Amino acid sequence: MRPITWIMPFYRNAPMLAVHIENWSLYPAGVLAGLTIILVDDGSPEADRPDELLRAAPKAVRDRVRLLRVLVDIPWNQHGARNLGAKVAANEWLLVTDIDRILLAHDMRALMSVKLKTSRYYKPWGVRMHVKLPKADPEKGPYNQFLVHRSAYWKAGGYDEDYCGCYGGDRQFLEALGKVAKRTRLDSARMYRYNRYVVPGANTEGLDRSTKELARRKAQKIALGDVVARNPIRFKWREIKL
Repeated sequence: MRPITWIMPFYRNAPMLAVHIENWSLYPAGVLAGLTIILVDDGSPEADRPDELLRAAPKAVRDRVRLLRVLVDIPWNQHGARNLGAKVAANEWLLVTDIDRILLAHDMRALMSVKLKTSRYYKPWGVRMHVKLPKADPEKGPYNQFLVHRSAYWKAGGYDEDYCGCYGGDRQFLEALGKVAKRTRLDSARMYRYNRYVVPGANTEGLDRSTKELARRKAQKIALGDVVARNPIRFKWREIKL
């Protein structure tokens, strides 16, 4: 089975991280051994950091996690957090998701086992979790959740950190990625999406998601002819020992 690095930004998402830890603890040893989890704490206030929760996790899980901390609380810095995870990842294949998405053990095994091409990037089948579990229904392929070869990620330029500080900016990266790798649905693996009604703090749904600032920055970049992502990782960070 191929090794995978799973990259997830974290911002005050302890309840959802607890769901992940419980789920990862159910992974068979062979699956867990092939997985590296890079959790990027994107400047959470001290009281909301994931450190102690991870240190209390089963050793088999804790040994597979790398915790990176962005030292400045930059609003909407998920793009920078994803770039940081991709920069330090040692494995060739990167699973890039928000923290509100989980994969059960057999779905992770499918990602590790299915035949992949570096000229494609892959979107697992998305399932939305509702208030009353286990009811779920299919949704369109998760928009900015994907499995990609590290070379394609950086050939696309990574996420454009000019958009950090405002909500949005995923489309710009995915359009660039689509020029270097063909998007492919991966029906053999499902990805479950939680929401704040199922798990409080599961994601950023409760934060301001206005796209006005995004539109302003995008228009400015187009006017200047400056639409190519460059100079990723514009912030200080450090790795936290678990």
